[in-house]
Amino acid sequence: MKADGLILRQGTNEYYDRATEQTPNVKDFFRYFEVPGLAHCAGGVGGQPTATFQALVDWVEKGVVPDTLPINFKDTNGTQYERILCPYPEKAQLVSADLDATKAESYKCGL
Repeated sequence: MKADGLILRQGTNEYYDRATEQTPNVKDFFRYFEVPGLAHCAGGVGGQPTATFQALVDWVEKGVVPDTLPINFKDTNGTQYERILCPYPEKAQLVSADLDATKAESYKCGL
């Protein structure tokens, strides 16, 4: 879903892909997390990442590489969801249909 007309996802994907081609170890210092449905920095229907700045601080100051970022949102029925964002090109995938789809621990990153 396209929610941000100012920063196009395709251009960001292309930039990251080119950076990866030029610098094979790019993931050591550069991660890109797509946020589906997020408007320009806030709002939209996809939810708001909740710990992005802290993840950056922990990476820079403590060497803790962010493998996921938490995100919270409510669907159109008002159900609260906790999910994860994965570093591009990975996407969050439900581990099992038997798990609670509203909880972050029910997801893992994968291609």
